[in-house]
Amino acid sequence: MKRAKENHHVIPQFYLKRFADESRTIRETDIASKLAQIIPVKRATVRKHFYTLDGSSGEQLDTLEDFFSLVEDYGARAFNEILDKGVWPLHGRTRKGMAYWIAAQFLRSPRSRSALDRSMNQLRTHLESLGPAEVRSMLRGSSYSDSEADIKWQETLDYYRTSGPQPRNAQARWFAGLLEDTTKGSCATGI
Repeated sequence: MKRAKENHHVIPQFYLKRFADESRTIRETDIASKLAQIIPVKRATVRKHFYTLDGSSGEQLDTLEDFFSLVEDYGARAFNEILDKGVWPLHGRTRKGMAYWIAAQFLRSPRSRSALDRSMNQLRTHLESLGPAEVRSMLRGSSYSDSEADIKWQETLDYYRTSGPQPRNAQARWFAGLLEDTTKGSCATGI
C-alpha cells in the first residue's frame, strides 16, 4: 500500500520563501510557548498529516494535499506575475487561479479547520432534525430534483459518524467536495 505524504505546510512554501533569507531559512515562533527558532522553509509551518484523509477502507489518502498542490501552483504563478513582473490587475486564468488560491487558504488554518468542524457538526445536527421531506421542501424551486436533494442530504449526514471516532479531516473532505461542486470544470481544465 502506498504511504501517504506526512509533512503538510499550513502556509505554502512558495509564500514562505518570499520572507526567507538567502539560505532559505525563516524565523518560526510557536504561539503557545512563544519559543522562536530559525528553521529551513521546508520545515516551517509543518503539521503531520494535517490534510491526510481517511479512506473508507482505512487507507490514508493524499487527495486534499494533492488538491492544495494544484491550487498552490495557481497561486505561485499569480504571485510571480504581481511581484516579479509587476502585472496588475490580474486577468483571465491568472486572476481565477489567485481567487482559488485565496479561497483554499481557509482550510490551511488550524483555527479555521476547527471552526469548520464545529459548523459541520451543527449542520449535521440540524439536518438530522429536519429529515429528507423537509429538506426537499426547502430546495423546491432550486436546481435540485427531489432525488438529488435526498442524495445531497444523505451525503452531508454521512460525512460524520453518529458515534465513535470521526474519520480524520472529515470536515476538510466536505469542504473539498463543496469547492469541487462550486468550481465544476474550472480546475479540471487547468483554469
